[in-house]
Amino acid sequence: MKLWVTLIVSTTITLTTSNQRQQVYERLLHRNHIRFQMGMRPIDITKMHHRKVQAIEIAEYEGLLEPYLIDAFADIAWPDSLTGRILIAVRLYKKKCG
Repeated sequence: MKLWVTLIVSTTITLTTSNQRQQVYERLLHRNHIRFQMGMRPIDITKMHHRKVQAIEIAEYEGLLEPYLIDAFADIAWPDSLTGRILIAVRLYKKKCG
């Protein structure tokens, strides 16, 4: 578990490049200009930029994490029912943390 926390802290800063953030910002400015021309309410660029960059970072992080999760959960014979999967997940969690 400590490995994941370290991975989260060290990757959230570097998952998006300055070029990607700049592209997001330019697209938002373009969208805002179009909205202005149409007489629509402007976008809160600061809030929307943070939201878009965060979505890119989450997608990148999940992409990096996916192979490790597949390996970690490949050993478990998951049942078809949701209730059974939840029960196994809770038991595994209790076994590792308890």
